[in-house]
Amino acid sequence: MANPTQAQIDKLTVNAQRWDDIINLGPNETVILDNGVVVKTIQGYLDELKIYNTRGPWATGTSYNVKDVVSENNLAYVCLVDHTSGTFSTDLSAGKWAIYQIDFTSPLELFDDLLIQYGGKIVLNQGGGSNNYIISGPTSASDLEIYTASVKRMSIDYATGNVAIGAEEPTGYKFFVTSTGPYLQEYYRAVELNNSSAGVYTTYNYISNGVKQTRARIEAVGLSPASGNGGEIRFITANESNVLEERFRVGRRSVNTMSPLKVNSLDFPESALDVAGNVRTLSTNSIRMVEVSSVNDLPTPNASGWIYLQANTTYKIKGLVAIGDNRIVITNAGITIQGDDPNRDILSFTTGTTDGVYLREGIAIIDQSVFFKNVGFTNTSASTTSKVFRAVNYTDGAYNQGREKFLNFTGCNFIDCLSIGDVVGFDLVEFNNCTLQYVKQDSTSASSLNIYSTSKLQISSCEFIRWFDRSTLPTPSGYALDAMLYIGDNAGPTFYPTANSPGLGAVNISGCVFHPQQTQHAIYFETGSTVSFGTIASNTFVLVGLTTGAIFNKDYNDPSLLNFDIKGNQGVLDSTGVGFSSFSGNTTNTALTLNTPAPINTGGLATPRITTRFGASTDMILTYIGSKKIICDITVDLSCEKQGGGQAIYKAAIYRNSGSGFVELPDSDVLNLTDSGFEFGFNMSYTLEVNPGDAFQIYVTNTTDNDDLEVNSARFIIKE
Repeated sequence: MANPTQAQIDKLTVNAQRWDDIINLGPNETVILDNGVVVKTIQGYLDELKIYNTRGPWATGTSYNVKDVVSENNLAYVCLVDHTSGTFSTDLSAGKWAIYQIDFTSPLELFDDLLIQYGGKIVLNQGGGSNNYIISGPTSASDLEIYTASVKRMSIDYATGNVAIGAEEPTGYKFFVTSTGPYLQEYYRAVELNNSSAGVYTTYNYISNGVKQTRARIEAVGLSPASGNGGEIRFITANESNVLEERFRVGRRSVNTMSPLKVNSLDFPESALDVAGNVRTLSTNSIRMVEVSSVNDLPTPNASGWIYLQANTTYKIKGLVAIGDNRIVITNAGITIQGDDPNRDILSFTTGTTDGVYLREGIAIIDQSVFFKNVGFTNTSASTTSKVFRAVNYTDGAYNQGREKFLNFTGCNFIDCLSIGDVVGFDLVEFNNCTLQYVKQDSTSASSLNIYSTSKLQISSCEFIRWFDRSTLPTPSGYALDAMLYIGDNAGPTFYPTANSPGLGAVNISGCVFHPQQTQHAIYFETGSTVSFGTIASNTFVLVGLTTGAIFNKDYNDPSLLNFDIKGNQGVLDSTGVGFSSFSGNTTNTALTLNTPAPINTGGLATPRITTRFGASTDMILTYIGSKKIICDITVDLSCEKQGGGQAIYKAAIYRNSGSGFVELPDSDVLNLTDSGFEFGFNMSYTLEVNPGDAFQIYVTNTTDNDDLEVNSARFIIKE
């Protein structure tokens, strides 16, 4: 909080002096405010508020005080100035008396109906006795509203705790009668709080069936000049059960130099209050802000328990909100659900029933963009198909398969859930800075966070940890049985098939921590799933505690993973392309004719050693099966023996087949002169750009005669 300016301090000093004058000056003194309004002192207002004193008929030579009431010529007069009476007409002209009320001995004429609603009554007392005249209204209700034109300013004396009310600024009231009964609302536009130990300083009330009930109030707690503690200002409203709940508080310490503490223009606008007077909603830039501290703050569920959230609304979660077996349904645009602390502001579900397509989820999202921020989620249902959420934005045959909405979870905490949720489609799905922990999914057919056919998926700085039953600590058990993150096949889930899906478009998983244990998989790629462009980078995969589980369920050559770059992760190898094949002990000759290249004959002994993004055959052909262009180094080592007699010059070279047959790579050849019966070798290295589908093989040529060549052993390595 910024320090106050000198102007603000000066203004506080002036206001303090004014309050001192209002409290301590005599009844006939006045104080001028900033806006020029002249107000009286507290003693002056108290003199005005004191009970009127009936003195009977006026008499001369009598001592009269302020608020004495006398009768003269069938009229009642009230004394305005302390005095001793002389002649009545003279005293009246001097401003010592004013007419108090008319004489009701004459008839009161009404020229229209006087209607008293809902059993109300008018009581006329005759002569102060018990003989009353009562006019009763009907018992059925209709609308009746009475308003006052202005509002009330209220202050609290710091020494006595007394409440002083400015008479020239009456309370703002709204009185109305509805089918549920009569109500009286009181609201204040401004209030000043002086130093006091504690107290209730403003209230927002209504009257139902003759009982006044507090709907909202502002409390000042612990305002003590002696201790130097600034204390707190607390804002409290009642829920639908008429139970007062603290909504928020403002606190400050050591503000003794700034007393009296003042809150200017504190306004409860009528638009922010429901019919019972709760401070519930505000609007900013056409977006409604709704505070949610219980399920009753949400729209009323329908007969099936579905709660349809309202469009263009931000729901602010406060504390643990038990949704129970109800289901939040989002079919309207412009909805955000957010809290302040995902460990405290939590939506709790027990959804365990079946409602049509969306099975046992706490939140159903249908073809809308939704944003969740700093919210916790838990679902304590025992159903194996229970989910926190299910979200669908997919239409077969439409442009981009109808995937045009965003789904965003930022700073959220999924905890004590059986399973997280399903996502089908969407243009962009994001999980940022989220924690997914103590997930106890107990079915191998119900993986936890399931993604199908999303156009773009971004998971960053998230933690997938402690997937077991938290209640078993300190000795964990009840481990989840399957994958933490599940990439579904292109056919989609059974509850929402996506037969014509192009699969996932772009996927980026980065900066996360995955700790699968026992049979769990960190990321499970379903057979038949495809990703056009994927990156898994800078994550930490913890291997401790795994039995039959794994980080990935597929190797890097599986079609589901071929389009992923997997780099710089702890716990898994990079997806760097490597093809390595070798053999030894070969006695099968490579048949040669003069100047005619031929692939080396491996005798069927060539064995793939490493094949990441490369395929390898027994005749030592290495084929790049990756999906992007890469730059590779090639290394070849051959051990050979000339067949036949005499000398000959042999050539070895690297050949590539890019779809039109094997062609020698320029400058890859090596020549060697050898005698019959002597073992010799070829050593080659080469660097080139490799395209998807390129195949490579070693060829040899006899440039002297037709003698064959025996390649005893070979090592052939292509590395990105």
